[in-house]
Amino acid sequence: MALLNDILTWWSTNKVPTVAQRQATFNSFRHKDDLLQISDVEGLSDSLNTKANASAINGKVVLAAGTTFYDVPAGTLLNAIWFIGGASAREIGVGLTNSDTSLFEYGTLQLGGNLLFNGAIPFPAQTRIYFNGTASDVVPIIFKQ
Repeated sequence: MALLNDILTWWSTNKVPTVAQRQATFNSFRHKDDLLQISDVEGLSDSLNTKANASAINGKVVLAAGTTFYDVPAGTLLNAIWFIGGASAREIGVGLTNSDTSLFEYGTLQLGGNLLFNGAIPFPAQTRIYFNGTASDVVPIIFKQ
């Protein structure tokens, strides 16, 4: 395979590449019909290794719109809470009572947007957590292990 700088030199103004140089030029590129191997994509393996694992996806709980609390089962590791918004912007926090935000301080859920709280919070005993600031058009999604 020829290096790009060599190819550019062969094809520069007023130069005529040799047959070998022309062949090396075209052999250095992939044809649109050639299949690309995954191993040929730089960094793809590392990127795939950092994707969400199946246990995190299997631990997803989608709650009904307007839900204001969730009973976290004993022995659960809470990874994230994702709120999907609706008709208006609002401030949402997560805590152990209706007016508490000890787990996650208030964040802004934009009109039709989403708000994600991340954190590894262990719950050794069953615990009720409250979503403060939610409304009937806000969907909470729990990610847990």
